[in-house]
Amino acid sequence: MERLPAAPSGAASGFEGRKGRRILKRGAGLPAGIPMPATVVVGTQWGDEGKGKIVDFLAERSDVVVRFQGGANAGHTVQVGEDLYKFHLLPSGILRKNVLNVIGNGVVVEPAQLLKELEEVRARGHAGTNLRISDRAHVVMPYHKVIDGLEEKLKGELGAGTTMRGIGPCFEDKVGRFGIRMCDLVDPEVLTAKLEAVVPIKQRIIQALGGTDLLDVGRILEEHGGYGERLAPFVADTSTLLLAQLERGKRVLFEGAQGTHLCIDHGIYPFGTSSNCVAGAASIGAGVGPKHLEEILGVVKAFTSRVGAGPFPTEQEGDVATHLRERGGGEYGTTTARRTLVPAPSFCHSASSKALLMSSSLYLSWETTSSCGYLFFVRTR
Repeated sequence: MERLPAAPSGAASGFEGRKGRRILKRGAGLPAGIPMPATVVVGTQWGDEGKGKIVDFLAERSDVVVRFQGGANAGHTVQVGEDLYKFHLLPSGILRKNVLNVIGNGVVVEPAQLLKELEEVRARGHAGTNLRISDRAHVVMPYHKVIDGLEEKLKGELGAGTTMRGIGPCFEDKVGRFGIRMCDLVDPEVLTAKLEAVVPIKQRIIQALGGTDLLDVGRILEEHGGYGERLAPFVADTSTLLLAQLERGKRVLFEGAQGTHLCIDHGIYPFGTSSNCVAGAASIGAGVGPKHLEEILGVVKAFTSRVGAGPFPTEQEGDVATHLRERGGGEYGTTTARRTLVPAPSFCHSASSKALLMSSSLYLSWETTSSCGYLFFVRTR
């Protein structure tokens, strides 16, 4: 692949605030002195830290942006001027035509949702051709959503408050070596064979869980065979592609979804998601060696919020919580539109507002218009 040139002037900065308020000046670029090798951006709380804005801003100096975990249960919101984009599967760099965007093998892909997002960006003037999808990424099927809803109802107090998007059951099939991957979706013969084997088993599971939905192999095959046809041009061996980019010195940005507290291994179990949300997951979920991950950016916001179930002992109630939700960036889940739970702010100062990016050798201050306190973006090694 030829070298991808820098985004043209006037390209989306992704750092416009709500109602056009500027968080970082458009066209300002990345401040001098910040290296841009292979960089991982992750959330250090429960998600909703503003990773989408950070990734879109950093994408201005990137050649490739990679989603490496999660699925359509994640939601990144990017505002460009008055235009609001909500991405659940597309990497946040998709708005930059000169940046290659990759959905890695660690992501579970809901084909209908992905096609919907592609259609939406195309309708707003973006080509959407700068996308590649790993042939090893697993596919969320209709029965995954059915089982997700049934299991959540039966779990009682152990319910995680899932988005009902079928993410958990899809990951269950992945580790059970029972899943359908993108390489299967684009191969009608393999897809047919797998569905004929899998669907009858899933039907029995649905019935055992008390469900009444009836699965039709022919209908699922017809629908998803069509999805496979439309997505086939984007499907590739993205691990090989990314390795080639990294070995040529390209700037690759790995975009995490959700946040550390939702991680299946390192989060607050079982009230989290079904994938690994920490920086180390970028290597596995993108299919590249860990030696390539040179920079880690952890995104934090001035107060913590979360969507879904689980313990939240310092939750803030009343007018303060309402003010933080409304003025603190629109604290509602991008995927579900559920309001977030807001705890007492962990470090909130109303007198001024700064965004700080810190490392052992770097301390930068960028003006913001955040309604509350100091925002910290912490670089670790």
